[in-house]
Amino acid sequence: MKNSENSNDLSERLEKACEKLIYLSETDAEVEPFFGGKVDILNTQSFLETIRESEKKPVEVTGARQFFERVSKINDWHTASQKKNAEKFAALRKLLESNLSGLRIFRVGRIQIDIYIVGIDKEGKLAGVKTRSVET
Repeated sequence: MKNSENSNDLSERLEKACEKLIYLSETDAEVEPFFGGKVDILNTQSFLETIRESEKKPVEVTGARQFFERVSKINDWHTASQKKNAEKFAALRKLLESNLSGLRIFRVGRIQIDIYIVGIDKEGKLAGVKTRSVET
């Protein structure tokens, strides 16, 4: 974590970064800020406890780099709105990386997948964003 922002400022900045930001999959979903409880370490168990989700659902944990490389890449064939969306994901990445430690992606479920991009803020709480993907 590189910045010493307070949680209210981070909350406001995440709200702004998520405005009109869409995650594209078989169905498009809004990206929303996410704030969870205090954790000592960010792992699958502590994450599932924080979101009050059963350990029976499949969970895939990955680093954030690959996710952001895909969603923030601007291709020649992109429309103006797709380019703007990719630029917003790039800005979101910078915001998360500069304010959270241990940034990870948690994909919870199958077919209808809840995606959380989270890390630990300076107060030891989970923070980040969430969205949903449909993958058949």
